[in-house]
Amino acid sequence: MRKSLKYLIMTRLLLVTGVMLVSFAALAYVSLQNISEANISRHYNDSATEVFSQLNNTLENVYQMGQSLSADEGVRSFLRSGTFLQPAQEVKAVTELVRSLKNITILQPYVHSFCIVNSEGKIYWNQSPFDDFFSEWFEEKALDGGSILDTVGFIPAYEFPGTTQIQKCTLISCVTDIYEYGNEKFKPSGKIIMNVDMDILMKDLFHTSDVIESIGLWDEAGDCLYSRNRKGRWENFLPQEIQWNAQTVQKYDGHYISARLLKDVKWLSAMRFSKIRTGIFSNKVFIGMALVISVLGIGMILILVFPLLNRISRQIKALEGAMHQFADGNMEVELNLSGSVEMENISTGFRYMEVKSKEFMDEALENEKAKQQVAFELLLAKINPHFIYNTLNSVIYLARQKKHDAVIQLTGAFIYLLQDSIHLGTNSLYEKLDVEFEVIDKYILIQRYRYMDMFAFESEKGPGLEDVFIPKNILQPLIENAILHGICPVEDGRECKIVLSARKEDDMLAIEIRDNGVGFEEGQIEKLLNARDEDAAGKGRSKLRPIGIGNIAEKLKLVYGGQHSLSINSEPDKGTVIEIRIPIIVNVK
Repeated sequence: MRKSLKYLIMTRLLLVTGVMLVSFAALAYVSLQNISEANISRHYNDSATEVFSQLNNTLENVYQMGQSLSADEGVRSFLRSGTFLQPAQEVKAVTELVRSLKNITILQPYVHSFCIVNSEGKIYWNQSPFDDFFSEWFEEKALDGGSILDTVGFIPAYEFPGTTQIQKCTLISCVTDIYEYGNEKFKPSGKIIMNVDMDILMKDLFHTSDVIESIGLWDEAGDCLYSRNRKGRWENFLPQEIQWNAQTVQKYDGHYISARLLKDVKWLSAMRFSKIRTGIFSNKVFIGMALVISVLGIGMILILVFPLLNRISRQIKALEGAMHQFADGNMEVELNLSGSVEMENISTGFRYMEVKSKEFMDEALENEKAKQQVAFELLLAKINPHFIYNTLNSVIYLARQKKHDAVIQLTGAFIYLLQDSIHLGTNSLYEKLDVEFEVIDKYILIQRYRYMDMFAFESEKGPGLEDVFIPKNILQPLIENAILHGICPVEDGRECKIVLSARKEDDMLAIEIRDNGVGFEEGQIEKLLNARDEDAAGKGRSKLRPIGIGNIAEKLKLVYGGQHSLSINSEPDKGTVIEIRIPIIVNVK
């Protein structure tokens, strides 16, 4: 009995998933029961070594930075200047010095600030060079009332209050002497104080390893200088029982602690790890087991599931290729799918779709051809009876006046228009733009005999339009509208004019018919676009009926299927502009 595609895939996936879960649970249980203290200590010791090294390097960088600033010629020159003659000179010198020294410390985010101290003990703090706030706080809190001039080296951590620019933080400072050479010996001329923001420094150290819970510093007497956990809270976690400078991780009260002396400051740095946070991640045996389980799972998938999915994939690709061929017009595509009930049903359905689609398309194509042929012939055959009547009257009038040349011109133009209108040959839908312009010239010649001296006419074609085709008989009805509905109703004696132009814009042909006649009311434009010859949309200021605009809109829609535009812009007593934009066609069948 054949199984469904869903059943085949789901049973194999459930089998593989079940085996993987059971195996992983069993191996995880065994591994968790056998995690060794040695592996934990080794993992924590590696993390501690990396953090201690980074802390040592940071303090060494701070010390070297102080040494560099103490040797800076700009600092020495500033201290040699002594008492400034004017406050303005002092402000300028201090501002320039602070700005130049910031470039040395700007790349170290943990450097909170720095100070220049002259031989008289006056401090220029870079955050506020002319404020005694820092010096007063530093001597009282960090030095217990001592003098800055008598201090050198690292100062234990102290809380520094916030100002408008600086937030409250914990600082550790490094004081460095500045010496000036004179009388063949060095003499101190001031000091450099580098202030390190321990909160920022410790955040960076926490990022070094995600297994560290707390980090702290203790002095030689065992007093806690600074201690924070990962959440930023104070926590004196170092017990007296922990041996100093131990090179291995020591276990205490369920936690693991590592403590070592720092090189330059003779402080003890310690960090605490959590037993809960590690375990399986530090056990290489467990990791190896997990890899074995993963490999086995992948192997089972490749053996049991992959061949089935590969077969389905090939048949889906075959179906995709058949659909592309069908979309390209091949109605005889052969598709044979097998292997499951669904695939065979798809194959049968595709063949049935081919047969029905071919029948529907053949029927629709025949209907569309018949519909368009009738529509095109009806549109092309619509000749205004009034125009024929008026033209023949003009011929009779000119004959009575014995204007034989005019009769010949008028009759020749009329015959040309009749031949063009009733021609329904092989290519009755399109005509060259030059021919259509010639039709308009003949039509204007006839109308000028009818409406003598009532209007002027101009036509112009842009370059590159010699071989362009347009739908036949779409310009003459619009010119006729311009004469009958735009020019004829004019009563103010203005000089009327009609302009026909065609130009190329990118891949579109823009045709414009412009007149300065009576124009339309705003509500008339939409009615004209939707009106048929028998409608009354044109009734209003002109007693004549509208001519062909609705037919032209219908014809453009049939020919271009919406890839065109027909717009009418008009203002009463100012005239009308009709613009047609259609795709450029240079080859027609």
